[in-house]
Amino acid sequence: MSRATSWVAAPVAEMLWSGAGDDYVLYHRPSGKTHFVNAATRQLLTQVLSEPRDLAAAAAELAGLQSVPFDADFVAQVGSLLQRFEELGLVRRP
Repeated sequence: MSRATSWVAAPVAEMLWSGAGDDYVLYHRPSGKTHFVNAATRQLLTQVLSEPRDLAAAAAELAGLQSVPFDADFVAQVGSLLQRFEELGLVRRP
């Protein structure tokens, strides 16, 4: 991934959320697919990527929200998620 690459979540109108506790169901209207996600994924898609962020900024903000260490492993995990979410249409490159 290029350092200049950034992502933003799909528009709010494209995602319908339901959940309880730390478990969420996300219905992505354009694809017609349902995804079962955790609280960290919800935070990533609804808070962190509400505006374009590069990988380092997105990972740092999510680590802060989740109170987990911001290290190379965490950045790599977030990078993998962003690539997968892009394939699913849940995030876009602005």
